Amino acid sequence: MGLCLLVLIAIGSLLFWLYQLNKDYFVLAFFAPRVRTKDGRPLESIAPVAKGKTIFGNCFDLYGTNDAEFFQHSRIRAKELRSSYLEYGLGTPIYNIIDADNAELVLNDQSLITKSLIYDFLKPALRTGLLTSTDKKWHSRRKMLTPTFHFNILGQFEEVFKAESLKFVKQFEGQSETDISLSELIPRFTLNSICETAMGVKLDDMAEKGDLYRQNFAMIEKCFIKRLSNPFYWNKTIYEIFEAKDDAPALKIVHDFSSEIIAKRRLLLKEELKQRQNSQTADEDIYINKKQRFAMLDTLIFAEKDGLIDHAGICEEVDTLMFEGFDTTSMGLIFGLMNMSLYADKQELCYQEVSEFIDDDFSNVDINQISKLKYLECFVKETMRMFPSVPIMARQTVRETELANGLIFPARSQITLHVFDIHRNPKYWDSPDEFRPERFLPENSKDRHTYAYIPFSAGQRNCIGQKYAMLEMKTLLIVVLKQFKILPLVDPKDFVFHTGITLRTKNNIKVKTKDGRPVESIAPVVKGKTIFGNSFDLYGKTEGELQLNDCKFVVHNLDNLFVLPAAMFQELRKNAKEIGISYLKYIFGMPIYLIIDAENAELILNDQDLITKAPTYEFLYPALRTGLLTSTDKKWHSRRKMLTPTFHFNILGQFEEIFKAESLKFVKQFQGQSEVLISLSELIPRFTLNSICETAMGVKLDDMAEKGDLYRQNFAMIEKCFIRRLSNPFLWNKTIYKLFGAKNDAPALKIVHEFSSEIIAKRRLLLKEELKQSQNLQTDEDIYINKKQRFAMLDTLIFAEKDGLIDHEGICEEVDTLMFEGFDTTSIGLIFGLMNMSLYADKQELCYQEVSEFIKDDLSNLDINQISKLKYLDCFVKETMRMFPSVPGAGRQTIRETELANGLILPARSQITLHIFDIHRNPKYWDSPDEFRPERFLPENSKDRHTYAYIPFSAGQRNCIGQKYAMLEMKTLLIVVLKQFKILPLVDPKDFFFNIGITLRTKNNIKVNLLFWLYQLNKDYVVLAFFSPRVRTKDGRPVESIAPVAKGNTIFGNSFDVFGTTEAEFFQDARLKAKEVGTSYLEYSFGMPVYNIIDAENAELVLNNPSLITKGLIYDFLQPALRTGLLTSADKKWHSRRKMLTPTFHFNILGQFEEVFKAESLKFVKQFEGQSESDISLTELIPRFTLNSICETAMGVKLDDMAEKGDDYRQNFFMIEKRFVKRMSNPLFWNKTIYELFGAKKDVPQLKVVHEFSSEIIAKRRLLLKEELKQRQNLQTADEDIYINKKERFAMLDTLIFAEKDGLIDHEGICEEVDTLMFGGFDTTSIGLAFALMNMSFHADKQELCYQEVSEFIDDDLSKLDINQISKLKYLDCFIKESMRMFPSVPGAGRQTIRETELANGLILPARCQINLHIFDIHCNPKYWDSPEEFRPERFLPENSKDRHTYAYIPFSAGQRNCIGQKYAMLEMKTFLIVVLKHFKILPLFDPKELVLNVGITLRTNNNVKVKLVRRK
Repeated sequence: MGLCLLVLIAIGSLLFWLYQLNKDYFVLAFFAPRVRTKDGRPLESIAPVAKGKTIFGNCFDLYGTNDAEFFQHSRIRAKELRSSYLEYGLGTPIYNIIDADNAELVLNDQSLITKSLIYDFLKPALRTGLLTSTDKKWHSRRKMLTPTFHFNILGQFEEVFKAESLKFVKQFEGQSETDISLSELIPRFTLNSICETAMGVKLDDMAEKGDLYRQNFAMIEKCFIKRLSNPFYWNKTIYEIFEAKDDAPALKIVHDFSSEIIAKRRLLLKEELKQRQNSQTADEDIYINKKQRFAMLDTLIFAEKDGLIDHAGICEEVDTLMFEGFDTTSMGLIFGLMNMSLYADKQELCYQEVSEFIDDDFSNVDINQISKLKYLECFVKETMRMFPSVPIMARQTVRETELANGLIFPARSQITLHVFDIHRNPKYWDSPDEFRPERFLPENSKDRHTYAYIPFSAGQRNCIGQKYAMLEMKTLLIVVLKQFKILPLVDPKDFVFHTGITLRTKNNIKVKTKDGRPVESIAPVVKGKTIFGNSFDLYGKTEGELQLNDCKFVVHNLDNLFVLPAAMFQELRKNAKEIGISYLKYIFGMPIYLIIDAENAELILNDQDLITKAPTYEFLYPALRTGLLTSTDKKWHSRRKMLTPTFHFNILGQFEEIFKAESLKFVKQFQGQSEVLISLSELIPRFTLNSICETAMGVKLDDMAEKGDLYRQNFAMIEKCFIRRLSNPFLWNKTIYKLFGAKNDAPALKIVHEFSSEIIAKRRLLLKEELKQSQNLQTDEDIYINKKQRFAMLDTLIFAEKDGLIDHEGICEEVDTLMFEGFDTTSIGLIFGLMNMSLYADKQELCYQEVSEFIKDDLSNLDINQISKLKYLDCFVKETMRMFPSVPGAGRQTIRETELANGLILPARSQITLHIFDIHRNPKYWDSPDEFRPERFLPENSKDRHTYAYIPFSAGQRNCIGQKYAMLEMKTLLIVVLKQFKILPLVDPKDFFFNIGITLRTKNNIKVNLLFWLYQLNKDYVVLAFFSPRVRTKDGRPVESIAPVAKGNTIFGNSFDVFGTTEAEFFQDARLKAKEVGTSYLEYSFGMPVYNIIDAENAELVLNNPSLITKGLIYDFLQPALRTGLLTSADKKWHSRRKMLTPTFHFNILGQFEEVFKAESLKFVKQFEGQSESDISLTELIPRFTLNSICETAMGVKLDDMAEKGDDYRQNFFMIEKRFVKRMSNPLFWNKTIYELFGAKKDVPQLKVVHEFSSEIIAKRRLLLKEELKQRQNLQTADEDIYINKKERFAMLDTLIFAEKDGLIDHEGICEEVDTLMFGGFDTTSIGLAFALMNMSFHADKQELCYQEVSEFIDDDLSKLDINQISKLKYLDCFIKESMRMFPSVPGAGRQTIRETELANGLILPARCQINLHIFDIHCNPKYWDSPEEFRPERFLPENSKDRHTYAYIPFSAGQRNCIGQKYAMLEMKTFLIVVLKHFKILPLFDPKELVLNVGITLRTNNNVKVKLVRRK
């Protein structure tokens, strides 16, 4: 016991210490020290704090994001917060600047020259050069290098820029029109320029090394972003242990290149100096020799001789300047040329200006002449405003630092200047997303903030090479404009940014064409999702649901299914639909030609050189080895020749007997059942495996049934591994796969190979016995043509082995291949065939009639000849395989450079994928391709169709050897089934479940007997929604005719529709459903039906139903905070408490409360005394006012000496509310036990603070009441009653205390009601007031009408401000009602049935059915409110509301459980608004379009709602 006590004390002490510490440190953000303000103002009044995505502040906001998401994160934050803001990340505060004023403060602060932590991530590449160094080292290097970019030096560089620009355009010589990839060519130009100018080295003989340098720097940049987005890697030690080794190869190449540049320049400089000694006088100085181009590197080499820098220092600066010099300028040029193409009118103005000042031969291109091009300068500046090469810059404090704006930053605070957002800040730039170079004309920019445009930074650490960059960019643009008109190839709306060290675009990689046409004119190139082409487009992607035309395909995450197949399938279908023609991708070192049309399919399948299967087939080697499917060249030709006869017509005739026998065996299992539900994916593969083994292998599986099932199960596992490898390009490498993936496949491979080996061994014995018998019975006859003898393909292989044509391993290869293909692909065709029979009853009937005509009932005439007469059945099977080809894709690869007939030249190892699924649904060959129409295959309908528009068995020399076998097997089973059964549907084709593996797949893991029970059960319960009982109708009508059922986001009904959503997403989910469905609707969620009401009629039915007073399940989530008070209790307890508390809000009592409301309202406006105008945060100040009011009125306690505790109470209740929403959005936490185990402990600290506050209020009131009663005994007569003493303010809490004395309630009950009323009284009213004041600010005309009315009825000194006078303010009443219509404080209310309940609308709701009244949607329902999104108080004037449904407006609920305090709330709100209107005019501080609503217990906003109060004169 003592030890437990010590542990509890220790834990308590630790928590208290953390609580105290959290005031100065953001503890959960790994003890990030907090930013303070100089004068003690709330931090948010200067810089709002961005909300983190986890409890760890902003530490993990960017964790795992890609480049584009990383970029967008900052843009979204800037847009939402609209001012410079704070974040707390991994032990450090981060100040994010998006405005020019704060940028100026930081960039001009002499103590802020140290670059931020993120620049340390560049040190492996750039070391500590000019960009990353600080203090003395930076000052020394800056001083050393500044002269190297002097005006005179730039004049010499201009010659290089001109020469390189001419070299750039020369590569397009002789072409009247050229498509160029900017991201490929421009960086080459800028790297050449920086090396020849600043480094003094031409790259003519180092071009390949230059390209390698750029490629590897791109890899380094990727690692930089990866490190930046993973806060664990911010720690140098962790990074060096786990990641640094991956960067080493790229770093080596980059450093080797710069070292080679330095070494080369040393030699050149030595030679130049030697020559100079012979030609110069002693007085000449190489630094001012204008004929000599000056290299920055020379300065460093000379400084080395003077002992000012060492070789390592030279390497640092060369690495830094070379990267910055080529990369940032190249981005500026890429965006500059892009903008030239997009804005033809601006390009024309630039061209006209260039034509005026620059000669056609460029002889006068120099700095002076270029300086005359004013419009071109504006154009470049506007480009760099919209697309700054460096979108962010950063600093960090080295000691506690106070900024002029009043913020005090602790040491090591990070300060990030978001240049991109400053450049698009509407405060400085009107219509910032428009491209307008004219912004930079002197007359348009004279009044603009100097720091609103900082593409090269500013202040002491501004970019040393900004003039260099501007000169280089202008020179190239001049030369290009002189010779070319620039036309667009991209739509700016489709433009996607991502960021690295600099702003980035995504590349468009090309391939060559024979005639020089752009590849895209033959085959468009799909844009990759990363800079690595299409290599990682599907890597790690998870998709559960995809839509394709009218069919919806869903993947279930059952049995640990790896869900990538669905994502892959979705991506391919999407590409085919969007692009419309065969197209190209580039993946992991290989181009891939994806064919979706018949013409190109014909080219490929008939090309004699293209018989080698694609590398993806190599992934099948572990299972199928190199059999007929995967082999190539001589081996394939030999095996194909060997096996083709085994599927001869005569052999198939023998197999037909087996197909018939197996089909009869299949239907026999349902004997004696008039109706049976079957699982196709379980039974059909068993049928097809039995068939292939008995036919092609010559072995019956009767005594191997279990082993056959095991074989199939394990092949499914192999297939999953195949897909996992296919979707992860790292595992394409055989060695990597063997190291990291192969061991997982080994157990399944062993079972599969043992099964096939047993089949071979068994057939060897059987064949030996058969041959022995044949010797006694046969003459010269050959068993291969003996029609009475069933022929096994395996026999051919065994005989070939005797002839030395194949060995045992070869037999295993072919058996593995044929057995898999023979059972799997045919089973898929049959599954879809039977499904289509069930879905299309009219087509099934036509098949049945045809079968009945040609096939006898005893099946005695069922043979190949008779089956061939079933023309419609043939069409049916073909149409099934058109829509659902068993093998949806086939692949080839080139083994050498290959020229196709369409003009494409594919390099060796190019991959060619034929998307059979897309060819089969290509509208070029199939009208309405998603319709099932067997008639398409009738001769008259197919005669003009392209032969290769239908290729379910492939085509050409590598077509499927067993296609006739498969068709015969499928038709036989369908005939036998149709003869005995009518096939009815169990699935809706729109909800059809499937995914893709090696073949097209369905998902159905439920056994026949279970499926039958669930089917019956599903009539009364939504089984997948965790057995949620169904709502019924009284008269048997379909439920949907009264209340449609909302479609769930998963197969589990609506159970997980809001799982993991944010408050805003949670709120929007209900809004979207209301909009989509249009009427009150049903959901099925986690074992319960939910009736969602969005109309007044049904709201009236529910709210007036006396049996529906029990609150919904979600109110249980409030019980830890509010316990079972008036809001959450039910039955007798609720009736008792309601009766007890109703008198406490009587009219007479409210009259006494009015004095408090007035006093608190005056106190509110008094805090702005002496200020002519004030910006106020409503979400901060209003709740304080309402909490003070409820405590002084209903509780009888003033909070004057408890202000801080009141603030603490509110803050902690807000945290409780956050967790309430989190619990509400996670159905796993609906269960009380689970929640108490895994979630409740997080609420304890907040609950403690909230309950201690209410307990202190109660205790305080007990003492005050005791004192008051004592005083009363001296003043009152015996007949007087304190309840009707109008001079005495009445406290609701008093009623509870008196009731306690009468034994009607206990102390715990008092706590319940105080917690409930205090929360309800302060929170809901504060929400109503915040929105009302916001609406006052937005609607000045309505505000004025309210003010005029108040002025008319209320004296300026407020002396007559009472209930009677307030009741005369009719328009103010309408205003508040309209505000509460649009923004009801409580946007929803809930009830639940305690027994089966019949509503007047005909619905029968089962017990525990949840009923949600969506007040927000009822209030916006256009059935009752025209233009509901408009704010019109006049709606509530008597003449406009007389015909409106009473329950169309229920902000305080209605019926027996309506809000007890609605008159209290209205009186408080009106009083407050009167006082404010008397003193101030209310102006807006944000655009109403930017308002984002979310929900907690009450209606909330993502915004910090603010208004400006301007004192009335």
